[in-house]
Amino acid sequence: MKTCCIYYWDNGSGVGIDAELIHQCLNEEFECLVLDFSIDENQNQELFDIQSTEKNDIGIFIQNYDNNLLHRNRINVYIVNEEWLSVSEINSFSDFDYIITKSEYGKKLLFDLHKNINTLYFWSRDLYNERFYNEQDDSILHLAGCSIQKNTEILLNEPSIHIFDRTARFKDVREENYYTKYISENKLNRLLSKCNTHVCPSLYEAHGHYMYEGLLCDKNVIASNISPWNEQIDPDYINFVDIDNVIINSDDYDFLSGKSVDNTIHPLRRGFLVNRDELKEKIKNPTNKKPRKYIIDLFEKNKKQFLNFFISL
Repeated sequence: MKTCCIYYWDNGSGVGIDAELIHQCLNEEFECLVLDFSIDENQNQELFDIQSTEKNDIGIFIQNYDNNLLHRNRINVYIVNEEWLSVSEINSFSDFDYIITKSEYGKKLLFDLHKNINTLYFWSRDLYNERFYNEQDDSILHLAGCSIQKNTEILLNEPSIHIFDRTARFKDVREENYYTKYISENKLNRLLSKCNTHVCPSLYEAHGHYMYEGLLCDKNVIASNISPWNEQIDPDYINFVDIDNVIINSDDYDFLSGKSVDNTIHPLRRGFLVNRDELKEKIKNPTNKKPRKYIIDLFEKNKKQFLNFFISL
């Protein structure tokens, strides 16, 4: 059986979920090890010591990398968040045998930076809970988590929307609707299944776990008409909101301003602004398109393609 090692640094924005899902997918055909370098290095060293002295067949790096680990693998694969890139990440592409993007749009952005760039669509956890689903009400949910590209700014003055934002970036907002504390897994499951409408007007996404988790819970999902969502999802199963403007450099969104002092903002980064009037109308009158079965089938196809790609290496 081939061996692979999945390397990641859990920054709270979904990378840990990616590692877990990839492990579950590849574990059918590979002897897989997962290393989180946001935890104690000694613990990871113990895991390394357990390994055979021979190299892994494949090393998979999720969004971050350490070139001191590349020699441990015969083939090195880098999975990028294609619009959340630093200059140093772009410069590291040449160290890898393959680059993976999660959308064709991302591949087009990066196609001339590496000779082996492949698109592999992703999938998300199924957090559907029938007991919580049966308790559903007309609540509207926006889950920003630790991410700053969810376009939470435009929802702050919507009193009907419950906003969960771990970044706590916004001041002078309605405290009864704006939550900044950690959400337990059980509470997250309850919110996903209980709230009837989920609003996701993201400026951009690499995949967007929360949006897909809402679809898997069979909810009314209102989302930006952006890649990779519009590459994968039939509009019959989601409430897409059209894009009104593209931001390449804006002081209104600091992380798109291009003024980073540590040179981490790459010129490829941009934001897609939804049409505000259309968004408000869809929040008032959302349509439940019963997407659960459609998304389950879609994800089974994505997982199969992902597994087959790595088997072929």
